[in-house]
Amino acid sequence: PPPPPFLPPSPQPPPPRPPPEYNVCSPDPELLVWDDPPDWTVDPGRRKVQVGWLKVPILHQQPSLEQLGIPLGDTALRVTLELATDPDTNEEICSHNAKPLFTHCGGPGSVNDCMVGKAPVRKLLNSGQYHHLAIAQRGIDPKDAFNYVKENPPGYKFGPLPDKWVQEGVERFPYIYCHNAFDIRVMNEVKAAYLAAGLNWESVWENPEYVQSGVAFADPRLTKVFAGLQNAAMSECRRRPEYHLGTNFARGTMVYQDFMGTQDLAHDLDTLRRAIGADKLSVWGVSYGTEVGATYATVYPERVDKVILDGNVAISNEIYEAAHLWALSYEQVWNGLAAACNNDFFVAGGIDAPTLPADDFCAATPYPTDKMSKLLETDETLLLMAYTLLGKFFDGYGIMWNGVSPGSAIMMACVESLHKNGDFDGEGCCDYQPEKKCCNGKIQIPANSNTTFQEMEDGNPTVALVRSVDMAGRLSTADIARLWADLRDKHPIGFLRANNIISIVSAPNLPRPVPSYGSGLDKLKPLIIGDFHDPATTYTASQDMRDKFPNGALMSWQGYHHGLFDDGDFGLSDYTSYTFQSEGYGAKDCYDRMLNYLEDGTLPPNGYTCPINGPAAGSLSLKVAKQVPTCPPANAPSP
Repeated sequence: PPPPPFLPPSPQPPPPRPPPEYNVCSPDPELLVWDDPPDWTVDPGRRKVQVGWLKVPILHQQPSLEQLGIPLGDTALRVTLELATDPDTNEEICSHNAKPLFTHCGGPGSVNDCMVGKAPVRKLLNSGQYHHLAIAQRGIDPKDAFNYVKENPPGYKFGPLPDKWVQEGVERFPYIYCHNAFDIRVMNEVKAAYLAAGLNWESVWENPEYVQSGVAFADPRLTKVFAGLQNAAMSECRRRPEYHLGTNFARGTMVYQDFMGTQDLAHDLDTLRRAIGADKLSVWGVSYGTEVGATYATVYPERVDKVILDGNVAISNEIYEAAHLWALSYEQVWNGLAAACNNDFFVAGGIDAPTLPADDFCAATPYPTDKMSKLLETDETLLLMAYTLLGKFFDGYGIMWNGVSPGSAIMMACVESLHKNGDFDGEGCCDYQPEKKCCNGKIQIPANSNTTFQEMEDGNPTVALVRSVDMAGRLSTADIARLWADLRDKHPIGFLRANNIISIVSAPNLPRPVPSYGSGLDKLKPLIIGDFHDPATTYTASQDMRDKFPNGALMSWQGYHHGLFDDGDFGLSDYTSYTFQSEGYGAKDCYDRMLNYLEDGTLPPNGYTCPINGPAAGSLSLKVAKQVPTCPPANAPSP
């Protein structure tokens, strides 16, 4: 029958174009255009980075929406290319023999500088085997993508969109910025909603010093209000006209945020593959990048050459399970460190431990977990100090990206200092600066100087924007409070690691979840890498990922880090160095086997484990903590 009169006729698709020949330097100009010239030099005199625009549909693979009056059209994303090098001439070449390798560094929020200039990618490029590609994920601002480049031309800006694309109405995918949940404008909106509904507005939310200190999140009752704040902030973001794509009777108001999911990115990758004319694409994903790689391998298994999934994020699209898995990541790292610390007393020392030099032992031995648990059950000040400690040494510049030594030895000294004296003044406890490898005085508790809530600078809430598209299920504020109480009860050390779940389950959008991972294609043989003690995810996530791809192999490292180290420097010449204590033989073993897989497709035996030399090898001792030098004054002359 003819369509109803209020629906336009289905448009006729254009005739398919013949696929281009594989050429990263001269891609299909309808899909990918490089900036001219390639101005950005990563290492002066050694390698240039080519940056360009990739044209992709805003919504892939759903042309039927055009019949509903939803002509979403195309958008543009930033893409980066590093060319392979001819091993004989050391010149960059547009070789047809070099295969395309795409990298995604996680987040969500990886931009188009992912692994640019990094040691493992550099080795592959120099061998002439691979060209390297990276993409700025939808909605993420790549303004800092090349802030480390030393020779940018003065006034250099991104190359403009091609004129032909502009005439077609193509615009770059906007960078999504939203109000902070603690912005006074959001706070007033939620407070007014509470009062209009006749609900009790918790008076504690009138105290910004308490709320923004982080202690409030230990109270499940206050989590209800925080969920409302997150919902209001993201709802306001959806009202902004610059993000609107149109309104339709079937879907309501559509915004760019609705098309930022991992499946959207997987389709973008395949558009990139088609643009350069490649039959297949190799994907190397780290952290959330493992979800990108797994989704691409699931949706396009026949288009995959090699896949590396390193630092696998816990696999679950079920809200409650995902929250517990995320909380477990901190717990497993703490339990590993606590077991090693405890072993100092009972294995290394035994009955003679109390008479041996204290500096040879972990400062918090014996029973560090009991000491930490006691801190978490005491007053708000010690609770805040304990959470500050965990956040500093687990996340950010702690174990997450710098490994176990000497930060973990310092952390255990601080646990002992809090346990004994309720402060951070004990010996070996300091504000460690990993990038400088020195101590900058004692740890300071975060202080909020504002006495009132204020207007704040907008931020790019990447995790919430992407995962709220990927994950089905939304919870009421009462459900969120119950979930949060359950998390704190079961994971007292790690529950704060799951705080992103609040933003996801209170988001106002309709999800479009990723498919269940997996493919049984015989030729699809990914290398899956799992760390035993990863602050960002659980080891069981890597085991689960191997189950999804039964022809792949799981390689495990006994170390402490989020994914393998990528610097290629394992300190093997100095067994007393911080680098060796954090990385050592095991990381080098895994690193070499990973590169072998990319070079010739050789997988390690499934279940292969790369050993570590610590922390049982003394890297948690008080001696290690006390040997860290003091940072020089900020105005001190360089040596």
